[in-house]
Amino acid sequence: MSCFRRTAVALCEPADGVQDLVLSPDGGTAVTGGSGSGGMTFWDALGQGQPIPVEKPAHRVGRVAFSPDGQTLASTSTDRTLGLWNVKERRNLALLRGHKGYVVGVAFSPDGRTVATSSQDGTVRLWNLMTGREVVVLRHSGDVFPLAFSPDGQWLATGDDDTIRFWHAPTLEKLDVAQKAKEERK
Repeated sequence: MSCFRRTAVALCEPADGVQDLVLSPDGGTAVTGGSGSGGMTFWDALGQGQPIPVEKPAHRVGRVAFSPDGQTLASTSTDRTLGLWNVKERRNLALLRGHKGYVVGVAFSPDGRTVATSSQDGTVRLWNLMTGREVVVLRHSGDVFPLAFSPDGQWLATGDDDTIRFWHAPTLEKLDVAQKAKEERK
């Protein structure tokens, strides 16, 4: 017979809420975005250490994501940028610009070489992490919110209010589109 003991560790009670929460791949660190001052805070996931706020940003952090190796953190911001952070040193590596609207989604490819961002400007942008350059812009007809890579890295799914698009990640060819039926919108 197997028994599981479940415990909860209270890490914080931010005064103005948390926009996002992500756990490191090794499960030892939690990062919150948009809490407190609007920045990011690093937490020991076991509640052993003190929270470490990262420099107060000029603009509010929205979403956060760890790279698969846990060495890089990506953060979105209301200033329409993608921030890349060295996790160990808790310092900013780069601010990538290109979106014309708020950046509302972020996801790393499974190999950790590419990060995708979605925006209220109707685009998804893919960024090469080695060069910090934009690789491609994928377009939707409306604000793009959710996005996700498949675990094998072969697919990128992106969505707006009415459409989910599936892209073959190696070629970025649009392969399938799923739309809501007009009757469902009424």
